[in-house]
Amino acid sequence: MSFLPSYQFIGERSAPVLVLSHSMGANREFWDPQVEALSEKFHLLLYDHRGHGASASPPQPWTMDDFGEDLVRLLDTLDLDTVHFCGLSLGGMVGIWFAQNAPDRLDQLIIANTTACTKDPSILQNRLKQMQQQDMEAIVENILKGWFTSEFLKKNPETAERIRRHLQGIESANYTATGEAVCEMDLRAGLSKITSPTLVITGSEDQPTPKAWGEEIAAEIQNAQVLELPAAHMSNIEAPAAFNQAILDFLD
Repeated sequence: MSFLPSYQFIGERSAPVLVLSHSMGANREFWDPQVEALSEKFHLLLYDHRGHGASASPPQPWTMDDFGEDLVRLLDTLDLDTVHFCGLSLGGMVGIWFAQNAPDRLDQLIIANTTACTKDPSILQNRLKQMQQQDMEAIVENILKGWFTSEFLKKNPETAERIRRHLQGIESANYTATGEAVCEMDLRAGLSKITSPTLVITGSEDQPTPKAWGEEIAAEIQNAQVLELPAAHMSNIEAPAAFNQAILDFLD
């Protein structure tokens, strides 16, 4: 049987479907700051990537094609012809793949804090190597510092601790397989062929995927819009009100 991601629907069934696709090392619960605001206007489809959250871990290695095909298979299973899509980081990469490989299934595209190519894979590769030599605990603090500004972490200790515990529980093999897929990905050649209306969200303090990378993506997609938020990598958590309003305005 083909792999199918774990998923859930939230919101009114008659509303347009908006898929929310999370980052590497996260799960669908990382979209909690969006659920209340967005479910008033959309039927939200949240899912866990392979090896994340409640989803199983198919045989490795994995590629970005695998992550993209997981999404298409899920939509086929749910009989969803077309959807809006919002993805952050890894989820944004899946969104770019989706726009390039299944354009007839996509209405409007939102990609946040992401890239079409891992320009310097050595940073992530070194993190994976450190984790393999020690354990997941060895890289948790570095992930947190990359995901959030120091000010956010200081002001939101409960959120920081909850995410820290989540990261500590990740299976290293799944994190490695995902990281290797991200390192090998290059979706730049197909950016100019994307025809869906696109919003690219960047973070002013984003280190893993600097705002310039998002601007480069938008420059290649016809009529794409760019919005910079005052946040680091996890802009949907660090600046949730602005993130939510950006989605509502764009999809209105």
